[in-house]
Amino acid sequence: LSPTVDFTGEVNGQSLLVNASSTANPSGAILEYRWNWGDGMISDWSSSFTASHSYPELETTEVYAVRLDVREQGVGVVLSRTKSFTVSPDPATLPVETVTISVATTFAVGEVVRAVATVRAPDGTLLDDRPVSWSKTNTKIGITPVGDQVADIDGRAEGTVTLKATVEGVTDSESLTITAPVFNDATAGNN
Repeated sequence: LSPTVDFTGEVNGQSLLVNASSTANPSGAILEYRWNWGDGMISDWSSSFTASHSYPELETTEVYAVRLDVREQGVGVVLSRTKSFTVSPDPATLPVETVTISVATTFAVGEVVRAVATVRAPDGTLLDDRPVSWSKTNTKIGITPVGDQVADIDGRAEGTVTLKATVEGVTDSESLTITAPVFNDATAGNN
């Protein structure tokens, strides 16, 4: 009787941990295991039924077809089983592709609006841990950062100003219009 080849795998970050303990050998002979990791790397034959492999830094999610080869020690007959595993890039290593500002583009002197920068990698992954550097082209607004990618913008003088958000050299900008102050009608009639 031939061994029944099977294995499980667990992706942890950009590493894959595999376990072939479910591979059964009715003859009782010692088994040897070899792993083809699907990225061009192949392990040496080993009597250990567990192994791990680290994939190179990825910029996009990849699916790897991992093949387990099994043979009885000293016997040339090889049995195989292949399973696919999805490995995603570590967000900390992804480059910034886009920065997009969301903010009200027209508001009055004295009003405060919230600006949010959305930062994405080339594959669309949200990079919500990247700090934003906020800047402006003049003094018509004030900028108060309230988080890595959030700032309160207060209107200080009428006119237009460009708000910029920059992350790792990638910039987005929004043209803002600051209008005359809005007065409360309830207080205007109390002269």
